[in-house]
Amino acid sequence: MTTTEQIDVKDMVNLCTALYICNIIAALTQLNLYASAFGIAGALCILVYAYIKRAELKGTLFESHFHWMIRSFWIGGSVYLPIVTIIGTGYFLYSADLVKVIEATSEGEKSRTYLMELLYDSNAALLNNMRLTTVGLFVIWWTWRMLRGLAFIRRQQPVSKADSWL
Repeated sequence: MTTTEQIDVKDMVNLCTALYICNIIAALTQLNLYASAFGIAGALCILVYAYIKRAELKGTLFESHFHWMIRSFWIGGSVYLPIVTIIGTGYFLYSADLVKVIEATSEGEKSRTYLMELLYDSNAALLNNMRLTTVGLFVIWWTWRMLRGLAFIRRQQPVSKADSWL
């Protein structure tokens, strides 16, 4: 078991601060469709590193910070993001303009590519708004969690209620 005396507190505070900032950047990249893959890759790297460091720092105030980062990833990626995506998809299916697609299919059009282009052209603004709203809510939640952890680490305190969803 590692004790606080055996680790350099200042270095660990700086490391946690850097990881929180990297998590915020990873979250913000999700707002850009083309950069989101880099954000996901960064978040996965932070996740693996957090698992390693949490085990090394068991029993110190830093353990809660790595636990917080790990929970943020799993709650956000496997619970929160899928739920808001399903809700957004339901809204899209309810609100989508299908008139041009229906007309094209009734005239005998069978090209899936053409029909998808019609669907996108008729609903581009709706799709973009749905994506930004869905991802935007996720980014706000994720950023809030990282800023909360950052506030605790700057005061050199463990994250209170590290098992909470907010």
